[in-house]
Amino acid sequence: MSFTDRMFDPRSVAVIGASPRPGTVGQQVVENLMNSDFTGSLYPVNPSASEVLGLRAYGDIACLPEVPDLAVLAIPASACADALEQAGRAGIPNVIVLSSGFSEVGQAGKDLQIALTRIARRHGIGLIGPNCQGLMNMAHGVRIGFGTPYSLSYKVGKVGVISQSGAFGNSILLELDRAGIGVSKYISTGNEAGLKSTEVLEQYLSDPSISTVAMYIEGLHDLDRFGELARSFRTQGKQILLWKVGNSAAGARAATRHTANLCIETQFEPARFAADGVIAISDIDHLVDAARALGTERKLLSNYVAIASVSGGVGIEMADQCAAHGLNVSRLSNDTEAALTETLPEFASLQNPVDLTGTAFTSPEAIQDALLAIARDRGIGGLLVGLAAVSGQAASLAARTIANISAKTDLPIMVASNAPRSLAADAYSIFESTKIPVFRNPARCVRALKTLQTAG
Repeated sequence: MSFTDRMFDPRSVAVIGASPRPGTVGQQVVENLMNSDFTGSLYPVNPSASEVLGLRAYGDIACLPEVPDLAVLAIPASACADALEQAGRAGIPNVIVLSSGFSEVGQAGKDLQIALTRIARRHGIGLIGPNCQGLMNMAHGVRIGFGTPYSLSYKVGKVGVISQSGAFGNSILLELDRAGIGVSKYISTGNEAGLKSTEVLEQYLSDPSISTVAMYIEGLHDLDRFGELARSFRTQGKQILLWKVGNSAAGARAATRHTANLCIETQFEPARFAADGVIAISDIDHLVDAARALGTERKLLSNYVAIASVSGGVGIEMADQCAAHGLNVSRLSNDTEAALTETLPEFASLQNPVDLTGTAFTSPEAIQDALLAIARDRGIGGLLVGLAAVSGQAASLAARTIANISAKTDLPIMVASNAPRSLAADAYSIFESTKIPVFRNPARCVRALKTLQTAG
């Protein structure tokens, strides 16, 4: 049995270091599992306690009534090698080591980590960590780890998350959820003494519940294998969002002290894999926006982009951002401009970007006619709509129009709107139900559209 069989879907879990003391990592792991949708057997292991949170506690691994699919180590680093050896002798196939104090703290810690690696290899254990925070299977509601994020429920979707950082990986997860982006599986890999990020990526490749993978890494151990997997992802129509940190001298020093995944041979530029369809991510907003864009399951049909905005300033900003991202804002066809002439006032700008003017507020129907005319232009590959702070009935009409266009075409459409939700609740609901992404500012809107061009 390998980690792919039961790591994310264990039927039984042993928590080594489970504690009756509130707030301890060992108690949090037990509590989070009990409060999740996990329906398997849960075995606290603690030689000094008879029970933990009402569950019988066992003195050691050898006393367990069955061989669990997964063991979680929440004990001091110095005790982990012995516990892992016991797990291996018992035949436990998967182990998560939450403990810190390994290669990230110096030579003594490196020696402890080397011992873990050797034991895991000798017994064929699928080892996660050490110095990690756990994993989650959102589809099954299973949360194995510690910290507040492991006590929460999340929207289920098609994104798989891999993070070498536990706490920051949690931040990514929370931001994705806040943006309404569903996640299938999440794992914090820590120092990667056993299982590497590329091995998790390989498992995600064969997972039908995952179409996009968001990776936060400080270093990769096998770039050739990563490249092979990236090409396989592209072939299957799946996408990798790669956020590589530790690129500056100061960042590299911090990464070495953090998970120790950064070393000379793993310093690389994600752009190296652009030809394989990997999208390089620069910050957390970029990651969330890219995931949101990919959730539309559409690609930019051509490099030519149409812009329509109720604000001339927003249109200009979008045009500048398109130029910065290599998107072409060319003139619309003569037929399109003629149709806009019949719809918009004479002082409106009919050339791309199209300025819908304040007509949007006084005659909302103008938005409908103008956007329909632009969407019919066969020369464009994507549509950017700037609604600024349009609210109320005008926002609802615009949303319905855009949703109608989206339903009749493969054209990717991105919307920039900063209207308060309280004043445009109906519009936001329409966009969300039809998978039309809405961004709070024009720059993020354009960058998200660019994602659909670079997607494999």
